[in-house]
Amino acid sequence: MPYYASRAYRIGSGVFGAFLFAVGIAVLYFAFLDGGYGWIVGPAVAVLGLNFVWSAILGTEPWFSRIGPLP
Repeated sequence: MPYYASRAYRIGSGVFGAFLFAVGIAVLYFAFLDGGYGWIVGPAVAVLGLNFVWSAILGTEPWFSRIGPLP
């Protein structure tokens, strides 16, 4: 069984994805109030969070884990 299909990883990535989605929505909200680069960053973070949640539901590998090992 791959690591991303385990129950603990799915729960953890689902919770982290929900957090990222909330952060993305908050960035969009404050970008609406203040302006700036929030219009670019907010949707990107929200989509990444939704992908984490969707991957946790389906038991597949999220996009973020496919970028390779980071230093």
